[in-house]
Amino acid sequence: MVAATERKPTSWKPVALDGGYGWWVVLGSFLIHVFADGFVYSFGVIAESLVVEFNGTNAELSLVLSLLTGLMLAAGPLASAVCNRIGCRLTTIIGAIIASIGCATSYYADSMLYLCGSVGIIMGVGFGFMYCPAIIIVTMYFEKYRSLATGITVCGAGVGTAVFARVVAWLVKAFGWREVFLIYAGIVLLCIPCGLLYRPVEFVPIYEDDEETDQTEEKLIDGVPIASVEPLPLPQKVPLPLSPEKTLLAPQEMKVRGARSHTAINVDSEDPTSNLQRVKSLDHGIEVRRRTNTVTEATGYLNIKDVFYPGSVTALKEYQADGEKFRSVSSLHSQASVKDKHRNHHSLSKIPSLREEDEEDENLDSQATSASRGIAIWNSILKMIDLTLFLDPVYLLFAVSNFLTSIGFNAPPMFMPMNGEKILGLSGESAAQTVSAYGVANIAGRIAFGLVCDRQLPFKFGKDTARNRLWIYNFCLMICGVVSCFVFIMNDEWVFKGYCFVFGFLISSYVCLTSVVLVDMIGVDRLTSGFGLLLLVQGIATFVGPPIGGYLFDLTQRYDWTFAFCGICLFISGIMLFAVPFLQKDKIVRLEDKEKVKKALLH
Repeated sequence: MVAATERKPTSWKPVALDGGYGWWVVLGSFLIHVFADGFVYSFGVIAESLVVEFNGTNAELSLVLSLLTGLMLAAGPLASAVCNRIGCRLTTIIGAIIASIGCATSYYADSMLYLCGSVGIIMGVGFGFMYCPAIIIVTMYFEKYRSLATGITVCGAGVGTAVFARVVAWLVKAFGWREVFLIYAGIVLLCIPCGLLYRPVEFVPIYEDDEETDQTEEKLIDGVPIASVEPLPLPQKVPLPLSPEKTLLAPQEMKVRGARSHTAINVDSEDPTSNLQRVKSLDHGIEVRRRTNTVTEATGYLNIKDVFYPGSVTALKEYQADGEKFRSVSSLHSQASVKDKHRNHHSLSKIPSLREEDEEDENLDSQATSASRGIAIWNSILKMIDLTLFLDPVYLLFAVSNFLTSIGFNAPPMFMPMNGEKILGLSGESAAQTVSAYGVANIAGRIAFGLVCDRQLPFKFGKDTARNRLWIYNFCLMICGVVSCFVFIMNDEWVFKGYCFVFGFLISSYVCLTSVVLVDMIGVDRLTSGFGLLLLVQGIATFVGPPIGGYLFDLTQRYDWTFAFCGICLFISGIMLFAVPFLQKDKIVRLEDKEKVKKALLH
């Protein structure tokens, strides 16, 4: 008997399909954006009905929206940590159930305070648990075509806004606002089958000698990546074992992700490492299919540095330098139950347990207690919220800018239909068209900025793509701010709808470019913690913006000051980022000075 050669992987890499089943994942994420964002941005359509029903103020109504959108963002680190632990599919389903419960119970609302709990808190948390998985799962499935995939996904927000603004306006008129919440509770439940499309990502091994071997192309068996199998030439006379209990297969040359290894496999072996290669005998002869030890796992997502990067990673210099190891994780959890492990103890396809944490975390995980799971989730949250980033002047400036942008970003879509109905005297359906115009323009803007952000521009100073992204981002925010300050002169219906369209187009740059610009500033290695902290900042800002906007209307009985307040915040958030290149240069100079001092001390 020839012993099997033990060969342990040094790390694991998610399989980025860049197509195939990945497009079903994109469809699920797209529809979740349609349903969730469609409700959030069309909430202003039913706002006037709520104010009349409860004789409330705009500040009280705005508090409902601020809780809804604020918790949707602020729950990001928690949702990401839960997703890292139990997977995108289950996290999305839990979020959909929570959001649907909050929406359905809003039917019995008897005050604005009740809606703050049902819509603001319960639905906000539910939407937050759906929002992060919708981002993570698409980036896991795509590398080369990620820009296209994420562009299609985020367009769902514009589609939802454009469609549901009109639908909700008709439903309010036909049935009433209470029935709208019941109907929408059912619509939110449609996010469950969307979440079921989030099939867990498969990981393949990376071996230490992968860099020294040639890369090989992957083949597919039933849509699953497999290793190439090339049998070595056999001698003309091969003695076959006579024992009926054990059968040896001839040595094969396996290529697993570009690494060749000569392995003799005993199909009755109890050694788990021998079972890393799947063996399947076909009817007659010795024809063998072998699969790589693809591991279907939901854990480890937050350890992949580009998990929140919406652009194509193949263009990143870090990816070009490290190749497939750029997205690798050191190891993975084994999520098989004790019952499954016992059942498969003698199974030919047994896969050894793989852990992601150190020994202490492994011991906690082996206990399978809720306390250990809670500790793991808490550690993931701490990893995402790295407060030391605030010591970096560039990141601090960007965080302050994002805070101001979030104040001016969420309030206008809510107040657009209310301004049309109360100030311009439009009917409910006509006022809802303002949000539809915003949604249609948002779709066009997300497509346009997604196409432009990775390209050089056709003029002298357009060769630096990072600078292009920053300038586009800054100017779009500034223009949004300026035009919002002039709402007070927009007394014509179509002029105001034109403003809604322009605002919707330009503000989409904020959604499309935030993560990309963040990578340009702090690097992809710190993206996960930087983006997680930014979600928290955006959530806090969203708690502030809409209530202030509503309070300004209660004081003046006009929305002019509300739009002007949002506009000023947007303008400042854009113009302040022109200081980023100067801060980056100063940072480089200081680092160079430190290196010179170190060299001088050494000599």
